[in-house]
Amino acid sequence: MLFPRSPAFHILVVLFCGIPGTTGAQDFPRISRLQTSDPVFAQHIETIEIGSSSGTFVPLALMEYRPVTGDTFHSVAARLLLPQETLATVNRIASPRLERTDTILLVPNQRGIFLPSDPFTPLETLLYRRLHEKPAFSTIITGTNTENTVTMRFYRDEGFTDTERLVFFRAYLSNPIPGSVITSRFGMRTNPFTGAQSSHTGIDLAAPFGTRVRAAAAGTVVRIDRDQILGLSVYLAHGTGIETRYAHLREAFVSVGESVPAGSVIAAVGSTGYSTGPHLHFEVIVDGIPFDPLHFISVDADS
Repeated sequence: MLFPRSPAFHILVVLFCGIPGTTGAQDFPRISRLQTSDPVFAQHIETIEIGSSSGTFVPLALMEYRPVTGDTFHSVAARLLLPQETLATVNRIASPRLERTDTILLVPNQRGIFLPSDPFTPLETLLYRRLHEKPAFSTIITGTNTENTVTMRFYRDEGFTDTERLVFFRAYLSNPIPGSVITSRFGMRTNPFTGAQSSHTGIDLAAPFGTRVRAAAAGTVVRIDRDQILGLSVYLAHGTGIETRYAHLREAFVSVGESVPAGSVIAAVGSTGYSTGPHLHFEVIVDGIPFDPLHFISVDADS
């Protein structure tokens, strides 16, 4: 059923449905093939096209689709006539890859951004920062049971900003030491000094003493610090709540308040603070919370 569109009209849609990687009974139609011979797919395409027409309103609803061999995130989104940000946010996909063979994708019948009530990834954190105070067009609740539900607000016709799109494609930052490899990852690890488990809030990039450290993106130097743990460190602010931190430096070549272009040399690798040898400790912080830099940058690992 179609309704006249009203800017002030909001609808609450409550759907108990499967999320990627879950199993169990589903309560909504499944698209078996991305072909017009599939009646559910044909209905979805018709609804998308109607929803794009001026002066019409289509209630928000979901279908599902299980990718098959040869499907990619890009090809599925294109066949469904959905922007990549719509398919990504409703399924909480943090990068443009379909990483699991048992994934069931939720397929909305409208274009826009879905924002969970519990933002978890850097992308969701950025979206929450920008959208959470705006009125949502509608709300859905996804999950297979009451213990596995997520409330998501839907912002019709919203899309990624340039920053959000770069984060989604893991292209927002560049490697501050091109060609380097990771010697210690983000997350829990064995502390090399105490032997106890502790949180590692960045990644360590192996490099000889004096190696040039480059700004991972254009930004402003907001802090240069020296402490017992991280030694000499430089902080850059990049806007929209994103900061990068470069630690264990031998020398800094910038000053607080200075604007630096992406890729410019800002420091030299050292081993100051608690360090077992020359390397760069690299952090990415969004609204004060450290996130795995590999959500923003593609860096080769040592394993």
